[in-house]
Amino acid sequence: MNEPKRMHPVYMLFNLITYAKALWPIAIFFVFKDINWLQLQWFWYAGITVGIAAVLGFGWMGWRRHTYQLEADKLVIRKGVFFLEERSIYYGRIHSVNTEQPLLQRILGVVQLKIELPGGKTDGDGVLPAISAAESTRLQVWLREQINKEVSEKASIANTVSEANTGADEAVHSQQASLTDIGSNNVSSSAAFSSVQGESPHKQETIFNISGKLIVMAAFTSINIGLVLTFIAGIISLADDILPKKVYERTIEQATELLPGWWGMAIVGFLLAWLLSGLLFVVKYGGFRVTRDGSHIAISYGLIEKKAHTFKAERVQAVIFKESLLQQAFGYGKLMLHVVSSSKQEMIVLHPFIRKQEWSVIMSDLIPHLHVVPIETVCPPRAKWVYFRVDALIVIALCAAAIGFWHEAGLWSLLIVPLTILWDLLQYRDTGMTLSEKQITLQSREIARSTYIVPRSQMVSIVLKGTVFQRKRKLLSLNVKLMGDVAGTTWAVKHLEQADVERVYRWFSRRRHV
Repeated sequence: MNEPKRMHPVYMLFNLITYAKALWPIAIFFVFKDINWLQLQWFWYAGITVGIAAVLGFGWMGWRRHTYQLEADKLVIRKGVFFLEERSIYYGRIHSVNTEQPLLQRILGVVQLKIELPGGKTDGDGVLPAISAAESTRLQVWLREQINKEVSEKASIANTVSEANTGADEAVHSQQASLTDIGSNNVSSSAAFSSVQGESPHKQETIFNISGKLIVMAAFTSINIGLVLTFIAGIISLADDILPKKVYERTIEQATELLPGWWGMAIVGFLLAWLLSGLLFVVKYGGFRVTRDGSHIAISYGLIEKKAHTFKAERVQAVIFKESLLQQAFGYGKLMLHVVSSSKQEMIVLHPFIRKQEWSVIMSDLIPHLHVVPIETVCPPRAKWVYFRVDALIVIALCAAAIGFWHEAGLWSLLIVPLTILWDLLQYRDTGMTLSEKQITLQSREIARSTYIVPRSQMVSIVLKGTVFQRKRKLLSLNVKLMGDVAGTTWAVKHLEQADVERVYRWFSRRRHV
């Protein structure tokens, strides 16, 4: 049996780095206070030294107590300085094993191994935060071998039951196929999946690398407003807390004087947000690469924090093709996959900037069980007024409130009216669906246009909705919910022909008269 092993020695620095990250705003505060460090009393230096030594000592104790041990039927992880925590992970219950390299691990030259169980924690049921790449590979191969043994034993039992109960052949064969599929899906990792038990390893094949030019084009043809606003709000809040009040107020006044009125502030703010969103996108998706190792697809990306996703095509629940307004004008979009991983559902980018004509080729190669088909069923002409009706009432109320509060300046709010009409027309034009034998394709628009391809086997429910106003015009909305956690994932298309939505209901309920 293997002896307990510890993390990589750099794990001792994790505590020091964590405290440094938490205390750096205080350090900036002292810098702006103009403290003469040469005139401080000796006990200040002694206190700082003792504090650093205490943090390093605590890190050393944590490193000694954080161990993992491979036993015959389970992996045991122990950790804790004052309170010992022990977690046993049985090989037969492991859903996936993934390696990650966040920024800290990447700087220190180690990787993080995360082990997930069905219905487990979002951040992993067993985490080894700092091990070498070679040790990570060794662990993955070991776990794959143990999982295969578990599956072989279960399959052997199933065969015995099949021989003893000849009348239940069909059910037992189905159970064996399910067990075999579980065994092939249990551990997901890139290069470590060489076969055990005598099989020859698969050769890793590079499907495509995304050039820096395409990443930049993708970055600046889309904008993540939510991410940008959160980032800017955090910077402003941090500056307000750290900077002296006079410095903060002077900075705001100078910025206001440089910009010509609120229109100038709005334009400059939008351009800065667009630039920041593009830079964040490049940092996140730089070095984008897709490889295939046997039946596993591996996606890796990131300039600062390297991330990797490895999965089998059979785990893809849905495909999403999203087009921003600029990307749609040039015939490009972002291709994403909805993948089940343990208890959580992940939205993985398969290609950040691909021509619309080419995504069907990638789909047929990597995700062959889902097919790209054109949208056949669209909203009827009478549905156009349903889009306008609600939005018109909201816009009129907002414009009236703006004019009543700001008087002449509030008249600028009337510019919202043509924008709302244009948005409603785009929503009406880009809403539709196509029903196939084994999948449904949905298309809708919020700001970007999104196309969803969902197999029937991954749908847990459909909901037909219709307000009184819709039913008078024989219109219905359709909600499709995927299998997954309690919240699940739901996509909707609105204001379709009632007969078309009812046809989807009959298709999903597997009735003959579709």
